Amino acid sequence: AGEGGKESTLMLGPARAAVAVMLVAQQAAALGARRGGRGLRSQLQPVASGTVAALRTLGSGYSPSGPPTSPLQQSKRVAEFFAEEEDATKELHLVERSRYSDFVKRLSDNSRAWLSSLGGRGKVEGRWVLLPTASGEPHDYAFINNLAPAYGQLYATSGLPKQLSKDHAYDMRRYNGAALSPESADRAALGWALGCYSFKTYKGRAPFAGSMWSRTATPRAPSPAVAATDEPSSTDSGEAAEEDAAGEAPEDDVAAEEEPPPPGARMVWPAECNRDTVMALARSTYFVRDLINTPALDMGPAHLEAEAAALAEEFGANFSSVVGDDLLEHNYPQIHAVGRAAEPGREPRLIKLAWGEDESDPLVYIVGKGVCFDTGGLNIKTGPTMKEMKKDMAGGAQALGLAMLIMATNLRVRLRVLVPAVENSVGGNAIRPGDVITSRNGLTTEITNTDAEGRLVLADALAEAAEEGSDLCIDFATLTGAARVALGGDIPAVLTNKPELGTELQRAGDEVQDPVWPLPLHRPYRRDLNSNVADLRNSPGTPGGAIMAALYLYEFTLRVGGGYTPNWLHLDFNGARLQPAPGRPLGGDAQGMRAVHEMLRKRYGTR
Repeated sequence: AGEGGKESTLMLGPARAAVAVMLVAQQAAALGARRGGRGLRSQLQPVASGTVAALRTLGSGYSPSGPPTSPLQQSKRVAEFFAEEEDATKELHLVERSRYSDFVKRLSDNSRAWLSSLGGRGKVEGRWVLLPTASGEPHDYAFINNLAPAYGQLYATSGLPKQLSKDHAYDMRRYNGAALSPESADRAALGWALGCYSFKTYKGRAPFAGSMWSRTATPRAPSPAVAATDEPSSTDSGEAAEEDAAGEAPEDDVAAEEEPPPPGARMVWPAECNRDTVMALARSTYFVRDLINTPALDMGPAHLEAEAAALAEEFGANFSSVVGDDLLEHNYPQIHAVGRAAEPGREPRLIKLAWGEDESDPLVYIVGKGVCFDTGGLNIKTGPTMKEMKKDMAGGAQALGLAMLIMATNLRVRLRVLVPAVENSVGGNAIRPGDVITSRNGLTTEITNTDAEGRLVLADALAEAAEEGSDLCIDFATLTGAARVALGGDIPAVLTNKPELGTELQRAGDEVQDPVWPLPLHRPYRRDLNSNVADLRNSPGTPGGAIMAALYLYEFTLRVGGGYTPNWLHLDFNGARLQPAPGRPLGGDAQGMRAVHEMLRKRYGTR
């Protein structure tokens, strides 16, 4: 039964159908006990409807409304963690451990005695300390930085937002007792912003509090692709309308009028800080982290497309996409092949964004792997491996985050972004080991492992970039476990056909404390990609997996017929932090994005 007494049908597997029957039966028994069986049919109407709605929201593979809050809109929350000078309530001194003695000499007798009573530098390193005034009352704060010098300034402030009192706005204008330089001010502010990040989109929603369908009592925010409206819903009951007319606000309206909780400790913007740059760097990082951390139920190919469309609209970029079987018509066969087994509503697609119209500006292509969930396909992953696979779209997320950063800082480039967004699902029409598929540039690939799908979708996108040609082509992908084995989870591997590009990127990464590390694109290994039945095989299974994957991609950066040598950078990264650290919490993260932006800024400048 459904709304208004009409029949409502929902296709369920046996397990979900059993859950639905059990829930309705339990509610029926409870209602029957209270009412002695009278009027049971009318009372079960809302129970059945609620069960259907709950299963659509919690159990279906397609969540049409997307995440409860848009990652793009949520990224704007960065501004909440900063304050203006007139709002300052406490001063914060940041002191490098090597300068601790000089700092102490400038303090009052009370402050020096207090630090001495705490045990001196060895006991206060890495901690914030409340300093007393001349009269002995607590007043300012000091933080003794014990991070490695190479990463000291950026992350020195990252641990503070969650340690300091949330009731104050902290004015940090001095570093080692001297006024902050513009560079130090930018790093201090960015480090603070990165330390304020948390992912709480699904916290406090209590989806199973009281009943299975309680989650539906809190409406989701509309998808970015759906325009909001002021018109009342056609399903509003007459009773609710009468309450509104009588001046009684519905419960949802009352909740909306409550004061929002304070965002926490705030940092006063340093006077020397470039606010626009810091906000762009922080907001793009929040955007990437939120995209990766959002569960696949709410961040499928269609949802990722909606976020990209909203991003394009905000910055005045052109947006388009090719979806489903249209991929075959427009010659993206490998993207279609990988994603065709996904259920309706989660069809594969190629997301496109273009920004910058001055033909004299250099053309830069950014390509990102957008596998929104990776089961491994018919070469299915094990449970412990598969549970992390919502992050397999981190390359696409980072491509969009870098696009935001490029547009926000107005770099002098013509930007093209391509994100092949798919789900690598198991189904009767999934690609099989032994299949041979043809790519956009005509090369054929023997599928030796369906879990090596990321390189297949990237190949079609890179082939399109090669058709137009560019000054620089960069791709991001969570591509191989071999790169993690080589470099761990924190450092992206960089492979390129031009070693000087890798050196340039590594230098830029060191300058902005976003490290990357080059691996060789060792051409003799190309022999291992040979197939007996096709031009290539997607996964030879030989050592050097990160290099093998990059060599496969390189085949598609070359223009058919020759005449074009690309400047190509490939970043194979983890997309998530495995160990928490100040400013780098567990979960999704941008890795190498700030390094690439700094390289582009130095190469091309700003408008």
